[in-house]
Amino acid sequence: MNKQSESISKKDGSLGSILGKMKSFAGKKGSNKEKKEKRTLKEWRGWKNLSLAGRISMVLFISMLLVFVVMNYFLIKVAGRSFEKINSEYLSSTTSLNVEKAKKSITLAENTAKAITDHLEEMYKEKDTESPSEPSALKDSILLTPHRAFEEHYILDSVWEMIRHDEHIIGAGVFFEPNAFQSDVPEYAMYLGRDNGDENKRFFKFLDYKLQVYQCTGTDSEKLDWFKTINIAGEKLTEQELRNAIYSGSWVSAAKKYFSKRNCVVQQQFGDYLKGTAERQEFLETAISWIAAREDKTIEQYMSDHQKDESASELYQYFQEVFAWVKRIFSNHSKERVKLMKGQEWGIWYNKYKDKPFNAEELERKIIDLIDNDEVQKKSGIYHYLLSGQEKHLNLRAFSDKDKQKMYQKQNGVCPHCQQKFELSQMDADHIVPWSQGGKTILENGQMLCKPCNQTKSNK
Repeated sequence: MNKQSESISKKDGSLGSILGKMKSFAGKKGSNKEKKEKRTLKEWRGWKNLSLAGRISMVLFISMLLVFVVMNYFLIKVAGRSFEKINSEYLSSTTSLNVEKAKKSITLAENTAKAITDHLEEMYKEKDTESPSEPSALKDSILLTPHRAFEEHYILDSVWEMIRHDEHIIGAGVFFEPNAFQSDVPEYAMYLGRDNGDENKRFFKFLDYKLQVYQCTGTDSEKLDWFKTINIAGEKLTEQELRNAIYSGSWVSAAKKYFSKRNCVVQQQFGDYLKGTAERQEFLETAISWIAAREDKTIEQYMSDHQKDESASELYQYFQEVFAWVKRIFSNHSKERVKLMKGQEWGIWYNKYKDKPFNAEELERKIIDLIDNDEVQKKSGIYHYLLSGQEKHLNLRAFSDKDKQKMYQKQNGVCPHCQQKFELSQMDADHIVPWSQGGKTILENGQMLCKPCNQTKSNK
């Protein structure tokens, strides 16, 4: 009994201890909650107890902080855009500068190639009858004639000078067709790079370069089409440059002496009256088109007919006759007049009007009047008008749509010739006194005619 009571007593003590701990934990938890609430209340009371100056300071601080954040955001945004703009402008200016440098390099290379080509053309005019005796500057095992050795040095010097004066050109090569440079030298090609050249030009490299030559068969038009196809990756050639390649021969070579070289005789005598340049074969194309038109032929037909002729004197003589006629009937060739005369189809007009009598003094008076006439919109058409008598070449000033509307309303849509009424779209504006008789393009000298009546009047 006593043991049992003791056991119960121990259990009761143990249970009491647990309950005590639970109460203690619950008390602590409640105490923490109360402390938190008191702290929040205290903080609220602290803000509430702040003075007006303190509150304003706090608001200002928060506002300034927000403004600072916003300003930094926009500054970063603006700075980023400015950087992009500056970077874009820098890239653009750098690109433009590089383009200009490339253009200068290309121009230098073209001028050098042109100088070498012209020099070689002169060289081939002279027959080289000497025996090979001088070693090539490129390869000692090759012997050249004294004349060819001199030309070789000229080519080497020209190439080196081009590279030396332009840091953007890293190298250049010159290639000849088999046996073209000298009859007993089948492969002849050279290359000079910036890294293997010096002032003494001792390091030119000879290339054992074999040139592939393709023989094309077919009609002339088929050859021309084929040549355009294989040249698609090269420099775009003019139509006449392509024709020269197809109809190459003694006649083309002779014609180019007159029409195709820089400062050639045609450029010196008539260059101010022609469009284009001699070097791109535009003078030659113009001359052939004129003389071919006289014979009712195309340029290709004329070149094919004369391909094997030894001389092109007929073409040059015809060209001289054209401009002798031009200078005879149009006496004033001042700089201002030549500007109006440049690029005109003088040869075509010569073919058509050379037998028609013209008075040079009368033509000059008319030219002066037409230049001063405000009705003439196309001054360059004056010459064609004086030769043909067709006013369409002058592009005369026409009545405006506003003028047409006023004249139509004044006439109530009635054509004064046939007395029939028409819609505005069925009528044309007409000069009562023709322009050729001194009529002006003004309302007082205008009328609306139906299209049939206007056509009948124009045909008279």
